[in-house]
Amino acid sequence: MKKKILTFVLAICMIIPCAWVLTACGKGDTSETKVMNVELNPKVEFVLDKNDKVLSVNALNEDGNHIISLAIDAEAVFENLAADEAVELFLQLTKDNGYLITGDEEEIKIEISGQAKDLLKKVENKAKQFFDENEIDVDVITATLKKADIVNEL
Repeated sequence: MKKKILTFVLAICMIIPCAWVLTACGKGDTSETKVMNVELNPKVEFVLDKNDKVLSVNALNEDGNHIISLAIDAEAVFENLAADEAVELFLQLTKDNGYLITGDEEEIKIEISGQAKDLLKKVENKAKQFFDENEIDVDVITATLKKADIVNEL
């Protein structure tokens, strides 16, 4: 009898965490997450939440990895920054480390997935403001990032 009760209690103890994990997985709403790619030569990808705050940052090339490493070394954090603030930090790090050279041959490309015209304009304005304040002649090119583009990056 004691064995049956012990087996029953252990089964319940194992079922509860499994049920919790399975139901918790269904609650995450990723339908409003966006991807923002920023390319100057260092190329990085920001994953944004529904409030346009950075969830994570990923390097899309070796120079992008270097910029992320520099941020970590400087204890600068991309996570939880607003998208435009993250772009500004990215630009400051690229400028401070010689990736931005003044000249009209430079351009920055900013792409955001989904319906994000207002966000794209806000980020574009922040980038233009940064370049104006630092007297750097860079063309800011913006576009909507399509799902196929994201898959190709992977």
